[in-house]
Amino acid sequence: AQNIPLGSEATFNSAAIDSCVVRFILTDPNKFVVCYRLQSNSYGYAVVGSISGTTISFGTPVAFKSSVMPVGVTMEMDTLVANRFLVTYSYNPGGGYNQGQAVTGVVSGTSITIGTPSGGYSPVHPSAYNNGNPRNIDLAIDPNSSVTTKFIVAFMLNDPSKKVYCRPGYINADGTISFGVLAEPRASGSIGYASNHKWPTVAFDSKSSGNGIVSWTGEGGAYSYRQAWVRPFKWATTLVFGQAIEYTTEGTYFTTYSPTTKANPFVAGQYVAAFGMEYTGPFIGGATSLTVNNPGSTASTITVGPQNNFDGSAYATYPPNGGGSQERTVALAFSRTQPNTFVVAWSKSSATVALRVGTIDPTSSALVYTTTDTSDTGSNEWVSVDMPVSGDISVVCYQDLSNSQTGKARLGQILVNNVFDVIGIA
Repeated sequence: AQNIPLGSEATFNSAAIDSCVVRFILTDPNKFVVCYRLQSNSYGYAVVGSISGTTISFGTPVAFKSSVMPVGVTMEMDTLVANRFLVTYSYNPGGGYNQGQAVTGVVSGTSITIGTPSGGYSPVHPSAYNNGNPRNIDLAIDPNSSVTTKFIVAFMLNDPSKKVYCRPGYINADGTISFGVLAEPRASGSIGYASNHKWPTVAFDSKSSGNGIVSWTGEGGAYSYRQAWVRPFKWATTLVFGQAIEYTTEGTYFTTYSPTTKANPFVAGQYVAAFGMEYTGPFIGGATSLTVNNPGSTASTITVGPQNNFDGSAYATYPPNGGGSQERTVALAFSRTQPNTFVVAWSKSSATVALRVGTIDPTSSALVYTTTDTSDTGSNEWVSVDMPVSGDISVVCYQDLSNSQTGKARLGQILVNNVFDVIGIA
């Protein structure tokens, strides 16, 4: 395989940012959206990026939240309405606790029109059930939605109990947002139990409407709780969960952080989970395939493929504030044109943004990687990557700590070489 350089990195904001996420517009393989938090005022912004040849240019950023937000933003493109995206975050509605909120944005050219924010999707004081401050927010939109766009938002409620919750929702025809019943995915008994829960992820099946998986990690208490679990769900206003299973295989002493799960667009019920792991070191980067059996019911189960580390070196994915930090330092995106092929991007030792292409063996479900390529050689956090609905381009965005924490993006290209691919970054 061969590296394909595609231009220089581009700056989407020259001031200090964090919490960045990138997603391609589904109707245009040369246009994408970046959402991020600006550190100077803690507001949330969205901006359109356009690709021309090997050059990226950006439109004018638009605030999707013009009030103070803590770190942690996630965004996905609407699969039912062209050029619309959904972004989720937390903010302070007044008082001592933050609350989760979501809002839509519609892209026209390089302009963005922001919709009406939703009501809160997370508990907030003085709720008798819990207090507030959602963190580690993740979001998934059902690619097989019809009539209304179905989604699930997942989060860790930090105060006081550090438990993971998820909530189904849908986008109405007028762009407003409605929510179903709050759910706690933790399974009964010892499977999926921990003193503290963190880092939820959600993903919908690429082929079957309403089906998906939710995962979470545990830490604290007994070492046996320092694991990561996943279980299937069926979307409804009240979620239906299948059986939970541990999906990491490094051992009970490892804490999983900054995980991400994405569905294989070519195979029904198949996903890849990528993550960082730490205990006393090393901070390795691992991944595994997940296959759902009998989806859509309480009898649904998951088969976990063999774990293969995309970076097994010491402190490979170490974030600046350790494994307990909120930085999203691992990201993953599937190719929509090359079967069973994905790109994983990560903050390597907080010193570079590294990328590696993987493929899923269709027989064994094992993961196979190509060589690692480097996007940026400065110190970095908040990594995100995506690929368009057609073509072999990728875009990675990140917070560049070595350059005043500015927001950067860079193009790459997958070069097909029989079964194996490689991503090339200038």
